[in-house]
Amino acid sequence: MAAVEAFGTKSSPVRMMIATDVASEGINLHHQCHHVIHYDLPWSIITLIQRNGRVDRIGQTETSILRYLMVETKNGLLKGDSAIFERLIGKVEEINRSTRSGESLLQLYDPQKEEEYIAQQGLLKADSTVLDKRVGHSATTSTEANDLELIISAGNLKDDDDLVALLLGGEEAGGRGSDVSSEKVDSVVANNNSRIRFYKDFDFLVAAYRLLQESNQEYLPLEIEGRMLTLTAPPDLKRRLGAPSQKNEIIFGGTAIPQEAWQEGDQFRLTDDVERVKLAITAARNTSGYWSKELLCSETHPIMQWLVERLLMQFARGEAPIITSRELEEGELAFCFIGQVPSIAGTPLVVDSHSIRIRPGGRCEMAPLRNTLAAAGFERLANTQTPARVAAAELLIPAAVEASLEHLRSLEKQRQEKVKPLLQQEEQRLQQWSQKRQEIIDQHLREIDPNSASAKRLQRERDEMDKYLKDRQQHWRDMHLLPGESPITRLVLVIEGVK
Repeated sequence: MAAVEAFGTKSSPVRMMIATDVASEGINLHHQCHHVIHYDLPWSIITLIQRNGRVDRIGQTETSILRYLMVETKNGLLKGDSAIFERLIGKVEEINRSTRSGESLLQLYDPQKEEEYIAQQGLLKADSTVLDKRVGHSATTSTEANDLELIISAGNLKDDDDLVALLLGGEEAGGRGSDVSSEKVDSVVANNNSRIRFYKDFDFLVAAYRLLQESNQEYLPLEIEGRMLTLTAPPDLKRRLGAPSQKNEIIFGGTAIPQEAWQEGDQFRLTDDVERVKLAITAARNTSGYWSKELLCSETHPIMQWLVERLLMQFARGEAPIITSRELEEGELAFCFIGQVPSIAGTPLVVDSHSIRIRPGGRCEMAPLRNTLAAAGFERLANTQTPARVAAAELLIPAAVEASLEHLRSLEKQRQEKVKPLLQQEEQRLQQWSQKRQEIIDQHLREIDPNSASAKRLQRERDEMDKYLKDRQQHWRDMHLLPGESPITRLVLVIEGVK
């Protein structure tokens, strides 16, 4: 760990890392360096692009410098190596400047197969044009590869259109040639009522901590300077995050942070100023390593997650708070829910926050939770010591829950109607590929002995392809896109109108 920290610190004399090919993928080095020297030369475009991608990636602040070592030789058997080497590096640079993937050039989709192909067809034969050819030699194989590439490309473009539509609010989908309207894309996205925030993250941390502090003397006061606060970790937070002083205590392994990230004096400095955090991270890399002394206050921070769990523990299982509001109609009860429709596999398909408002006389209506909170003046509410009618609320809970579940079922039915044409398009693409592949296999079978090993292999491949299509339908579409047995809803708050 000390060596890793040293490499990540710009002021350290340790400025070089030597690694085997195990470091060619899965690690990010662009914050520490921008030079790569390929000591060996893998005769694979895929491997070279993977290695370069360790430093040549989003977030790199310098111009990446990539060097390739090539040994010159007078051996006649290897005289073509230099020309092939130049073509290989040229192809890598060409792909880096385009939106293509390294796999698409030779269409072998495997680094080892690329090395074998370049060695046999290029190096041994001194053929410097080996990288200008696709591996498929026969017209049939080439057609199959081209068709597959077209299907993959079509799917990727389609996904790009949908992503752009999502990011831009559905305004640009049609403009890029997509056959999916912005209305359809918008409807597939979770309902606008799925996320409600009453506080900014920083303000929530302050309010939540102070609320817990009122009933716990071990919680020391926060130190706040502008948008920066210092929190001294109380004993339960130290146990949860695995503080060095808690070695003899139970450590929550799934929530513990690295020992080297622990701050002196058990104090954590948090801010919602992103630029300040960036500067702190840069300073840490220049002087001490990875761990910044100033942290970004966000909902994913372990301290925020601890606070949320501590607040939820204030209520017993199955309980929800009931409050009063003078801005709702007298006698009205607004039941506030957060619900979801999960898939068979448990993935949320619909997430929606809403309220069931039961007015005097029994009239019931559904409203977005955001609207109900605004109508109740939630942000302005204060404790007036007015007792709520708990018994009346408990009596109406079953009716409110059923109305919430019915609302979620309606949302899922709407979602299915919008998703269905998109799903059909994807399945048509797959069927297209499957049909083309079966035609190729059948053509090969007609040209060879039906009892040969090759014929048996092709027949097995065809059978496995059919099994794959059925498995995809059963375990991908049915498990992840179709709803489970019932929606799930949770009562989070009841608001009573009083005068």
